[in-house]
Amino acid sequence: YREKIANVRESREEKQNKFRELAVQRKEEFQQRLMQVRDERKKQIAQHILERLTSLKERLLNHFLDVLGHLETVLVNITTRTDKAVQAGILGEEAVNEVYSKIDEAYEAIASARGLVEDQFDVVYSPEGEVDDIILRDVMKEMRDALKGDLEEVREAVKDAFKAVREAAVALAQEPRVDEAEIE
Repeated sequence: YREKIANVRESREEKQNKFRELAVQRKEEFQQRLMQVRDERKKQIAQHILERLTSLKERLLNHFLDVLGHLETVLVNITTRTDKAVQAGILGEEAVNEVYSKIDEAYEAIASARGLVEDQFDVVYSPEGEVDDIILRDVMKEMRDALKGDLEEVREAVKDAFKAVREAAVALAQEPRVDEAEIE
């Protein structure tokens, strides 16, 4: 399990670095397109908004990865408790199947959510096409709305993973005497 966590951390750092590099590249491209905007204040505002959107996205994606890591740790604890209960003979076959199926569902939900988060590290928002004084506001609003929609999708996937872990914990907790198993 520790090796898996180390691999996830390395992968996470690689994705973050790639995201940052891509964000810098898109920012430079955006600044070139902003040359057509005559109003200096609008240029500054647009650059500031782009920086804030990128920063917000990175911060939230890191938060989601932290939450998923915590959920995975909780799921490992649930699995360990289930294994101890099975070894002690406390759980019946039907209960074991139910709990392990809930655990598998939770692992799948976590993997799915982690995949969505990692995919979002590959997406950097920047306006497409020409940017001028007239359409600058609309372009920035489209970027903000796209970010909001994508982050909401990721948030829902993380919530689904949380629910799946909770269901696994509840399935184990519903079995009587499961806490009596103290096998090392």
